[in-house]
Amino acid sequence: MPILALNPTVGGTLLVNEGTGSSGIFVVPPEVRLLTIYIVAGGGGGPPNTTNSSGQTIYSGGGGGGAGGILTVRVSPGQSIPYTQGAGGGGDVSTMVGQPGGNSSVLGFEVGGGGPGTFEGAGGAGGSVITIPNTADIIHLVSASGGTGGNGGSTTLPQGNWTGLSYYGPAGPGGAGAWAVDSYQGAGGAAFNNTQYGIGEAGALLFVW
Repeated sequence: MPILALNPTVGGTLLVNEGTGSSGIFVVPPEVRLLTIYIVAGGGGGPPNTTNSSGQTIYSGGGGGGAGGILTVRVSPGQSIPYTQGAGGGGDVSTMVGQPGGNSSVLGFEVGGGGPGTFEGAGGAGGSVITIPNTADIIHLVSASGGTGGNGGSTTLPQGNWTGLSYYGPAGPGGAGAWAVDSYQGAGGAAFNNTQYGIGEAGALLFVW
């Protein structure tokens, strides 16, 4: 678990956004007594689309977006603050299953990753807020759930000869993350082609002092 070395001056930012997720310890710089943290969880993965024996493409749903929030908290110089940054959900082509996004957490505030898209169907559920800390050190806290992934289209067959046609609608887009952290939002992965799955965007944390 890495210790993050910070410039010992009042006023700065640190962005945590590893593509595969990460965990570490944020060390509060000297003279800093108030810290704002922006946080978002990873987006869910979108399973691959597939083609049935008649040649029709069957589209899957997109992954859900990660939950997120902002908290402002009183801290002490030199205080160590562990954190976890959730990875984006992937998938497994062999099983045609998407994976949920990873949770992100800091100071007892945990936000959930987006759910995976459903093979041949519905989009994944947006991530939810899992735990909200109850401490007098927190001055301000807001949170929100992630957006639901788009469905994989209608299962209604068109009239007439549909052999070889795609009778499901378009592949579902990924759901939006609850919060934009810098340029990262924890968005869900869109359902992809028959040989690849859609990867959800990794979560992120931004420390501001």
